[in-house]
Amino acid sequence: MNKYGYRVVVFLFALIGFPAMAQVVNICNDNAEWPPYTFHPRDNGKADKSSLVGASYDAINVIFKDAGMKVEVKMIPWKRCLDEVQNYASKGQFELFMDGSSNDERMKKYIRTEAFYQTNQGYLYSTKKFPNGPDVKSVGDLNKYKVCGIGGYNYEVYQKNGLTVEIDTRAKSPKTVLQKLSAGRCDIFLSAVEPILGGNLVGQVTFTPDIKYAVLNELPKTKFYAWVSKGSPRSAQLVETINKGLDKLKADGELDKIFKKYTATGTGF
Repeated sequence: MNKYGYRVVVFLFALIGFPAMAQVVNICNDNAEWPPYTFHPRDNGKADKSSLVGASYDAINVIFKDAGMKVEVKMIPWKRCLDEVQNYASKGQFELFMDGSSNDERMKKYIRTEAFYQTNQGYLYSTKKFPNGPDVKSVGDLNKYKVCGIGGYNYEVYQKNGLTVEIDTRAKSPKTVLQKLSAGRCDIFLSAVEPILGGNLVGQVTFTPDIKYAVLNELPKTKFYAWVSKGSPRSAQLVETINKGLDKLKADGELDKIFKKYTATGTGF
């Protein structure tokens, strides 16, 4: 093949190959998992890390499939995921992350889609230390205790409603915090309730008999979104695609059906 023929092949590859590649949406999520929304399926308690399931995972796949686009989701450490999406313009790997609640910092760094679902906010504790439960009637009462959470997670809703004590966020997963609770190294574990209960159901975490939970009804339910990188050249297209897809699924009643495959409360709306 002469040099001109070679250039024709390269040119044709560019015309055919690049647009196809552009239709892939690379998404990251937390490798600690977030059941029942995005998690690895289990077989006799063993996670199959070659595949993913979950309510929001299924929903985002349906949305982009209907738009003629393919989704690829990779589970990586949560803090790295947030950083990758924020710096997509320079790193070029992940354009959005899923299952993120909203706070002022994220609103500055990313573009938020419409909400996929909402959860109840609450806390977990151990009856080894608190046989009758901690004396908590409002968020402010939590300040009497040693409070724990997970690094990179969003606790703004608690802090805006009276939590002033420092949150120990050295743990990297719900499993680690539950172990700290049971061992007495932590009094209170702040968390959305549904993902922790979901983790127990699928075997991602295991509740020892002493672990209990409570809902803080004074707090508003927490909505969860997809977050798109401001550095993506097609950020507006991605946000529009997701929002239009969500609107259609909600109008058809399909979104709640997808979520009810994994949780009795559906999307929680």
